[in-house]
Amino acid sequence: MMSNAGNMTPILGAKARVGTRETRRVWIATVVVAGIYLAAAVIRLETGRATEWDFGYFSQVLWLIAHGHWAAKSTLNGHLALTDAGSAILYPIGLLYPGLGSVGILAIQAAALASGLPFLHWWLNRTRCPEVLRWVVLGAYVVYPAVLGPALFDWHPDALAIPAAFYAMWAIEERQAWHYWLAVLLLLSTKVTSGFVVAGLAVPWLMRREWWIGIGTVLVGIGAAFGEVDWLFPLMTGHTMPQWTHYYGWLGPTPVSGLKFLLSHPGAVLHVLFRANRIIYLAALLAPIGIVPTVWSLAHGGWAYPAWMIIGFNLLSSFGGQQNPYNQYSAVVAPFVFVSLVVWLPRLRMRTQSVSAIALTCASLSMVLWFFMVERPVIWEPNPPTAALAEASRYVPAKAPLYGQDATLTRLSDRALVHMLPLPRGASPGTVVILTTDVNPLTTASARAIVDRTLSRLNHHPKHWKRIFDRKNVWVFRRR
Repeated sequence: MMSNAGNMTPILGAKARVGTRETRRVWIATVVVAGIYLAAAVIRLETGRATEWDFGYFSQVLWLIAHGHWAAKSTLNGHLALTDAGSAILYPIGLLYPGLGSVGILAIQAAALASGLPFLHWWLNRTRCPEVLRWVVLGAYVVYPAVLGPALFDWHPDALAIPAAFYAMWAIEERQAWHYWLAVLLLLSTKVTSGFVVAGLAVPWLMRREWWIGIGTVLVGIGAAFGEVDWLFPLMTGHTMPQWTHYYGWLGPTPVSGLKFLLSHPGAVLHVLFRANRIIYLAALLAPIGIVPTVWSLAHGGWAYPAWMIIGFNLLSSFGGQQNPYNQYSAVVAPFVFVSLVVWLPRLRMRTQSVSAIALTCASLSMVLWFFMVERPVIWEPNPPTAALAEASRYVPAKAPLYGQDATLTRLSDRALVHMLPLPRGASPGTVVILTTDVNPLTTASARAIVDRTLSRLNHHPKHWKRIFDRKNVWVFRRR
């Protein structure tokens, strides 16, 4: 009887070549998508549409770290780098910031967001997902609200949780404990709420009967979150996390008090969850990939648990920004819902898979349309006079205390003292104010009214304030 080994060799070789070719295309697509994300973010920054509360805050913090001020507070909001979001990863990035600059950190964010493509491709290969669905899934990820939104809105360390989360899931699937704990360390460094994500990662381990590593994961995740907010933050600042009372005031000043409140007032949860903005947030976040795989995964694989931990946290928040699927607060949800989708899809029949591909494409496109019509990341909104602002910035000394607004401060935040309006009465000599009356209507942090009042005040006190630049609705004043 003749052997078929010789006949099989060309077939196996052809499959290997096809697989290599597809992998190469995915990596090319990853680079292209990262480039598009970066270009959009740079356009937003260079045209004065980035916001001082986000890009400006983090760029100042990174500048302070780079200059040795590791425990200095941002003069924009009074928070230490670590107590704003618990993002320890800001410190190594800060050391590199002099070489990276604004474009460099935006490139890191774009690469982190696009990193989901090769990770998802690995999962698609592992689950033998049909080719008809592979590129649809990857395309849906590119325009997914929690990925596309952060790509077009300033800079946040939260985005770096995406490759860390994918890395952790790969390590669990491959039973790579050392890689897993490295991924956990990276996750915990991105934000304090990543402690909840890590705790959720215990479920896939427990479903695989890896009891000790599962229990250890819960202890590390919850312990890290409570340790930061209840011990480290008070130690650094003398009080609890600055935003906690403001954003989560109805729950109490710390996670421990919030847990006690929820246990003693369970009805409060239902009262909060059934508000309209919570329902809209949940629908917009899960509509592009469907809620079925995200729920199905709770009993099969357990990959959706970390996503539901963050979704629940956001839904209970008193901070409206966390009920927006298009910003950084939901970015870490993306890896878990998409892996849940990829694991679920091959269980469908071929005809159902084709229908799913069409539905997934339509849902993703509808999210993009909604994003353009409702969310509006102000990339195409009216922008301030960029050329005049660039010229005006040359009149601002590098070490001068600086006051201004979103449109005028974003590219000037790399300094020790930078403040948003209003301008205080007792400004010190040498203080500089840079203003423009071309205020984006979507910007609320420095509304047109406060800009007009400040401009009128400075013009009416020439003995105290010298006008040193005036061109195309842009003014620079210096305190005498």
